[in-house]
Amino acid sequence: MQPTTHATTVDATPSAWATALAVVVCVMATYGSIVGHGWLNWDDPVHVTANPMLAAEDIRAPLRPWLAAYRGLYIPLSYDLFWLEKVVADRLGERPDPRLFHLVSLLLHAGAGVVVARIAARLVTGGWPALAAAGVFVLHPLQVESVAWISEQRGLLATFFALVSIEQALVHPASRWRSLAWLLAAVLAKPSAIAVVPMLVAIETLFRTMPLRHAIRRSLPAALIAAVAGAGTAILQSGETTAPWTTPWLRSVVAGDALAFYTTKLLVPAGLCIDYGRTPAVVCGSVGSWWAAAAAVVSLAAVIALPCLATARGPVMLFVLGLSPVLGLVPFTFQGFSTVADRYAALALLGPALAVSALTARLPSWGQAAATGILLIVLGFAARAQTSTWRSEEDVYGRAIAINPESIHARVNLAVSRIERGRPAEAVSLLEEATRLRPGDRQAHYNLGLAWHSLGRRATAEQCYRVAIAIDPTYAVALNNLGIVFAETARPTEAAGAFRAAIRASPDFQAAIDNLRRVERTQGGGPR
Repeated sequence: MQPTTHATTVDATPSAWATALAVVVCVMATYGSIVGHGWLNWDDPVHVTANPMLAAEDIRAPLRPWLAAYRGLYIPLSYDLFWLEKVVADRLGERPDPRLFHLVSLLLHAGAGVVVARIAARLVTGGWPALAAAGVFVLHPLQVESVAWISEQRGLLATFFALVSIEQALVHPASRWRSLAWLLAAVLAKPSAIAVVPMLVAIETLFRTMPLRHAIRRSLPAALIAAVAGAGTAILQSGETTAPWTTPWLRSVVAGDALAFYTTKLLVPAGLCIDYGRTPAVVCGSVGSWWAAAAAVVSLAAVIALPCLATARGPVMLFVLGLSPVLGLVPFTFQGFSTVADRYAALALLGPALAVSALTARLPSWGQAAATGILLIVLGFAARAQTSTWRSEEDVYGRAIAINPESIHARVNLAVSRIERGRPAEAVSLLEEATRLRPGDRQAHYNLGLAWHSLGRRATAEQCYRVAIAIDPTYAVALNNLGIVFAETARPTEAAGAFRAAIRASPDFQAAIDNLRRVERTQGGGPR
């Protein structure tokens, strides 16, 4: 007799290690080109290149961010990471080399994707569905801003820590101290990570069917961390001006419009840019925004209430709760520019990622592999195309102006970039348009003066500086530059007065102090 043989099948499902490797390869292949991108004058000087918190290289420097807030933010872990990168990057070039910062951003994003795959493996299943979840999370074009913009490495760090906090809560359900430690690290990287707390409640009730009261009770220690972080941020930013549209009723309209915006960009990630200009005032003055807000609220209510949509409830609630700190229900500083921004959706994309994972798990094995492969290719090409809009300041701001023609900030920052590159004539038209769109913007008038000053048109520059100072009498840099114009046109007494005003407005303004000393020496007088 012939021996009986049994057919064997080869399991083509990727292991956890293969999934992690695939995530890293996808991130590097899609975003690798950003390593060659430079700095942006959109907050990169504030947070990195000219941040006084990062100035020293002595061993005590990393303690500085822990002892004081900076620009309304208390994010010591993010600033310590920036400091460490800057210490290394300073040795790679005359100014901090951006390549190291971009590389760290890629590693953080890849790490977040690996953690998402682990979360999906526990809540849905491993293999292809877990890889599909990670692919949606790391390759969706909404993530490009966070990865490509060095200043938003804060968000990447917080997102990574937040996801590890969620994963640790799933791995060690009986002992939450690990999850709490990672949550604390997340909020010390960026306060919006407090969204982890309601997201964990949603996971336990909607994915693991735990009774709501038990889930809330388990979340109390984490809620305490979130409450302290939220209250601290609110206090630090309490000096920001609030307008009439920040009443609770109008905030709900702003939040509904923001939710509709993110849902639209999630489904159709086109027209992405750095400045949408959707301030609360703009939203509340638009009939379309009111209708969008109403549609978002009704849709959310339907998902919560209708039994036929029960399977969508978990992913949808994770998406909404992930966005909750930045929807505008609670005012925050960046609302002066726009309530919505691509980077705010980073953590919230966990919800859609798990939804795709669950849909993929319903397919046969070959279908899972095919669907995941197609998904990675489509999203990878879409994200890679979006990274090209972040190659330079010209690309970033040019795209913002094309998508949002009312963007004052994109015009001003693009003009500043051109002035710094010795092209002031090309900056004038941008700044003139900015002053026309927003006559009360001090920066637009100041930089228009700077452009004319660079072109040797001192009289025109003086007029522009005076307008900026009339808008804000304590605008130190405008006062200093006005003093320079006075000095250059042989008006030393007026120059000294302008420099003194600049110093009164900003006592540590070294350029104004030096300029005043020079003028006083030419007048033959000593310090006053």
